[in-house]
Amino acid sequence: MRQKLNTGIRAAIYLVILLLAGCATSYQPKGLTGGFSEIQIAEGTYQITFEGNAYTDKRKTIDFTLLRSAEITLENGYRYFVITDSGAERDYRQRDRVLHASGAVSFIVKKPSASNTIICFREDVKSEPDFYDAKYVAESIRKKYGIGGY
Repeated sequence: MRQKLNTGIRAAIYLVILLLAGCATSYQPKGLTGGFSEIQIAEGTYQITFEGNAYTDKRKTIDFTLLRSAEITLENGYRYFVITDSGAERDYRQRDRVLHASGAVSFIVKKPSASNTIICFREDVKSEPDFYDAKYVAESIRKKYGIGGY
């Protein structure tokens, strides 16, 4: 009986792991599985961060940070933005999972994150090196990832 119980528990854990494997952080406000957040640090200046989970691709994290930068620009009545600082990194954490009474498995979880500090403008600033048209950026990234609103 105990052997059947251990086998059933192991099968359930494997099923949960398989289901979670496709659960990359979606484009959403920050929650338990990650997402975006922002803070206004001066007039027309914002810091935007996107945090993924262990299943989120680094490129998607960077793209979602850029998308949120564009949205913040548009939501605040601007059309263009310049990135004055940006960064992408991975947070490495060791996790232990008990698979059954006699042992555990250790593994490293890599969680990507990216951030942009932006200054927003109402007028064209093409002379700036990291100039972006917020409307164009938002439409392009939304289309790339099939996110509504484009």
